Amino acid sequence: MKHIIIALALLAFTPSLATGQSKKVRKQNTTQVAKDTLNIDNLRKKAEAGDSNAQNTLGVCYYTGNKVAKDYETALKWWSVAAKASHAEAIANMALCYQLGHGTKRDSVMAVKLYKQSIKRGNKALVTERENRLKENVNLFDACFMADIFEEGTVVPQDLNKAVKYHIMAGNAGSKASFVKAANIYEKDKNYPQAFKLYAQAASSEVEASYKCGEYQYKGIGTAVNKAEAAKYLKVAAKHQIPNAQIMLGDLYFKGEGVEKSVEKALKLYKLAALKDNPVAMWNVGLIYIDGADDVKEDLQRGLYWMAKASEKGMKQNFNKKLNEVNGGENDGWKDTDFYEYVKGMVNLYGNDKKVEEAFGIFGKLEKKGLTLGTTMKALCFTDKDWKKADDKKAVNLLTKASNGNDPSACYELALRYEKGIGVKADKDKALRLIQKAADKGYAMAFCHLGMLYNEGKMVDKNITKAIENFLKAMQEGYLSPQAANILSQCYSQGLGGLRKDPEMAKAVLTKAVKTDPVMILVKDLNIE
Repeated sequence: MKHIIIALALLAFTPSLATGQSKKVRKQNTTQVAKDTLNIDNLRKKAEAGDSNAQNTLGVCYYTGNKVAKDYETALKWWSVAAKASHAEAIANMALCYQLGHGTKRDSVMAVKLYKQSIKRGNKALVTERENRLKENVNLFDACFMADIFEEGTVVPQDLNKAVKYHIMAGNAGSKASFVKAANIYEKDKNYPQAFKLYAQAASSEVEASYKCGEYQYKGIGTAVNKAEAAKYLKVAAKHQIPNAQIMLGDLYFKGEGVEKSVEKALKLYKLAALKDNPVAMWNVGLIYIDGADDVKEDLQRGLYWMAKASEKGMKQNFNKKLNEVNGGENDGWKDTDFYEYVKGMVNLYGNDKKVEEAFGIFGKLEKKGLTLGTTMKALCFTDKDWKKADDKKAVNLLTKASNGNDPSACYELALRYEKGIGVKADKDKALRLIQKAADKGYAMAFCHLGMLYNEGKMVDKNITKAIENFLKAMQEGYLSPQAANILSQCYSQGLGGLRKDPEMAKAVLTKAVKTDPVMILVKDLNIE
């Protein structure tokens, strides 16, 4: 630090030294001459009269204690005055104060900003001086600063080779983030082996580096494919909520590559990424529910819901193609599958060209195949008041049958009827049991409904903690009603129900509110052959 002060003091007293004089001139006792000849009273008069050079020099006097008592605050004051006149060296001297916390609070961001301003004002000697000093002794601040300006290319011509050099220098001095920055430059230049080496050096403390190491070893970029090692890195990145890491790790669990196969773990990871509005993750969640696999049961209703969410995010064309593509050979479409028939029934029941009778027939065929969802959907046909066969009692009978068959949507729909007395005598206790049963099976709307009951103290004792638990579960399942979102947002804002105050999360929760069922949007404009 002493070396920095001396260098800047010389810069301020004798500006010619900033351009790099010969070694012979440097040996002259320039600072002694300045000390002997300096008249502090005359200097102060010039400074007070508005002479920016004098203001800068007076600041150096106070900073170094030359002919006045050392006073960092007064030094900074005079440099600030000179800086208003765009005095380049004074701006750099101000930066030094912010860098070291002399006369003001330490602020590296402000220091960098001021150093850049100084260079823009013509203080090119500052760059040369910093480069020369780094050759003698590595200083983390200087290395980061030099890497930044050469990569940015706004105050000096861009030089990515120098940027990489100084980023690596800073990395070796302790800044793992600098290794990542150097790796990013190599990556953009498609020098993947070098990028991987640097990411690996930073992976122990930098999340981005962990993700990149996982991605490179997952795909074989710049290094050999190693799914087991990739999984180790991706687990770290996934815990830090990086969607792409969650998706790749989910793929590994789904296929059982590098980790023990678990479709359930894959599903959880995909859902976490889906919460970040990642359409690929939404699509993967939908696929798992549609096909069913290992420890995850087939659920066509949930599958369509997640596919509808993915379609909202730009994958509608993909959905249409797969829906109308035959399964077999090189194709893995849904044409003529149970899912295809379910979607076709939904289009007939809720689409723009409503055909309830046809929908009822389609759902009846699914019911005969043993799909309880077919029974539930037949019941919902009976609730359509535009259908000449509408019948609330028949709807209740079918929903009762389906709920006994453990269809969560049937449990929830039946609960609503017991709660409101539609087609059956109102029974709050039975409604509550059915809502809880649907929630136990992971039905998102049931989570929301249960959360609202706990929040309002209806049918259950008021319990804001349980309300929050249910709202969070609903959000993880991809559905959060606007009312639930508002309440959960307030809880984050105020730190209620065991949550810590989190203004950012309070805002994020509001964006998760589902105002219109995405399935209804999809089926109203769906091309199905």
